[in-house]
Amino acid sequence: MKKLQSQHIERFIIDIVLHVWHKILFLYSFPQFSDLKILEPVDTQTALINAREAEAVSAAALRHQCLWKHTLFFLPQLDKLRNMIPFDQMTIEDLNETFQETKLDKYWPHKPIADL
Repeated sequence: MKKLQSQHIERFIIDIVLHVWHKILFLYSFPQFSDLKILEPVDTQTALINAREAEAVSAAALRHQCLWKHTLFFLPQLDKLRNMIPFDQMTIEDLNETFQETKLDKYWPHKPIADL
């Protein structure tokens, strides 16, 4: 029982000493450091970064617009390829009708070299 009481008393004394020590440190050191000002560097990069970011956003918007126009250019060709009949079911007439740019004329193998 005495041992338990002595432990409680020691703990109580330690708490009081720590509390007083903390108060002393706070009261004596705080006024000294309250007038201390921490210097912050002048911000010279934020404006440059914001300008680069705005430039990148506008460039990305322009690129997106150009890509969308490019996509719209090829959409009709894509629809044409989606709607055509399969190659293995095509005749020569279907092939010439579908791909007119590769259509061979009637006399293809016998064309003179000068006309090529």
